[in-house]
Amino acid sequence: MKARKPSTKQNQLLQQALFLHQGGRLAEAEAQYRNLLKVLPDHPQLLTGLGTIALQKGAYLQAEKLLGKSVAAFADQPNAHCNRGVALAKLNRLHEALASYQCAIALKPDYAMAHNNRGLALKELQQFEAALAI
Repeated sequence: MKARKPSTKQNQLLQQALFLHQGGRLAEAEAQYRNLLKVLPDHPQLLTGLGTIALQKGAYLQAEKLLGKSVAAFADQPNAHCNRGVALAKLNRLHEALASYQCAIALKPDYAMAHNNRGLALKELQQFEAALAI
């Protein structure tokens, strides 16, 4: 089933939620994202926003699930892949985290944070030679 396209009003509410999120008003942004998800359940930007808030709150399992659902709905999101990798690393699922970082890097080769996180995960796995490779 294809995801429903948001209406003009829903797009305005999404932009408002993003503004709240970027402004650090996490509770308000989260409420807005959740309300919109009721009518747009597979919207990748909503899922990414909620997943990122969960990550910011330290709810790593919830973050991983939301961000995983987001990239499943729309794979071309380097930020969602990288944030999912962070959640996976926090859950000590380092091999999966590496795969997420690799996806982010494949989509955005100059993504410094994804490269850094990849290196940190490889260090934790004691794969030092791989960490030196680009």
